Amino acid sequence: MAILHSPVGEFHALPLRSSGRLYFAVSARILLLIAVLISINVGVGASAQVLLDEKFDDLAIGPYTVPIYESQFPNSVFHQGLWNGRGATVAGSYGLDSTTLRVTYPKNTVGPAANGLQFMTSFPGGQSYDDATVSYTLVFEPGMDFGRGGKLPGLTGNRGKASGGTPANGFNGWSSRVMFSGAGGLYQYVYHVDQPTQFGDRFDWIDEQGDPVILETGRPYQLKTQVVMNDPLLANGRIRSWLDGELVLDRDGMRFRLDDQYAVGEFYFSTFHGGATPDWAPDVNSFAQFDNLHVATGIGAGPGDFNADGTVSQGDLNLVLTNWGVDSIVAGNPAGWVRSVDLVGSVDQSELNLVLMNWGASQSPGQIDKLLPEPASVGLLAVIWGISRCVRPCGPSEPSRRRRKYLPIAGQIALTEVQEDRKMST
Repeated sequence: MAILHSPVGEFHALPLRSSGRLYFAVSARILLLIAVLISINVGVGASAQVLLDEKFDDLAIGPYTVPIYESQFPNSVFHQGLWNGRGATVAGSYGLDSTTLRVTYPKNTVGPAANGLQFMTSFPGGQSYDDATVSYTLVFEPGMDFGRGGKLPGLTGNRGKASGGTPANGFNGWSSRVMFSGAGGLYQYVYHVDQPTQFGDRFDWIDEQGDPVILETGRPYQLKTQVVMNDPLLANGRIRSWLDGELVLDRDGMRFRLDDQYAVGEFYFSTFHGGATPDWAPDVNSFAQFDNLHVATGIGAGPGDFNADGTVSQGDLNLVLTNWGVDSIVAGNPAGWVRSVDLVGSVDQSELNLVLMNWGASQSPGQIDKLLPEPASVGLLAVIWGISRCVRPCGPSEPSRRRRKYLPIAGQIALTEVQEDRKMST
């Protein structure tokens, strides 16, 4: 076995005599260090700002009361349903292994005054933003009666004054929530300038096969929606939504406002049956659990984006390397590790792999051009490739005319270099 010592570690050339292939097994850590060097010359765009990040793990099991809510959401605008006991913290189930917020939808009731739970909270300092993403985990418990449908959380501007049957007129605000249908489907429910009726506009969530999204009861889902505000007087706003990471809605050409007096200003936790007529009501008491409430500017967290700044980059790498071996079960998520990006067990190889495989990835519109390597980075890649070409094992090898390919070896990333053999003197 030939060993090449380099500033980023050792490359091990492992000859396989039967095939003539030459394997360069490079551990994930070494590749990560290479990625660090490359990252010096990669522009990653502006970092996202986390506006809200709430779980319920720190709360005792029991009723979710007004004092508890106000301590968790100090920027509250209003709430409904807490005084009536329709919210409680419970031990997570159905795939949720932490404490969750359980919402009750009483039978034969509709609307937020009698069914479900509502609250609205503004962002720190009362600030609003032109581009923000909300995400949360949801489980409809088995036995859920969807009735004719109902509301799920989202975002709003100008404290939701355009909702509840008050159309958006460009100056009074806007709102974008999700609704569940009577069949368990999902769609975006939006109050915007061009809505055709008094009530919110409907945009169905469609999966990659072109079929309407239908949720199963008793299993968790992550719902995520990004709202990009339009420039005043222009129809260039956008709504995108994802279900478990799959894009299910992309609607552009939106008008949320006709001036710049408001933008994305509040998180709108809104879930109830309705509609307002009795036919929207469930026939039996029904329940749902919520967790990982998160709002950030830009697109929010994707795979490997542990600090939720919208890009898998140096900050995520630093979190992994400086917290290697930290056990989240004992110590909780490390500082800077966004709480809604669940970490189960210790920081280890799986987190390294996520950063490696998604390095430079950004889901934010308009950022991809900023993620391409600059010339210096391309040069560094060429040097690394050239070094690998120079490594040869001791002794003769068998001829092989197969193409280059990449193979996994014992959990490592193995770079396979297949070469035309030359005769070697013995």
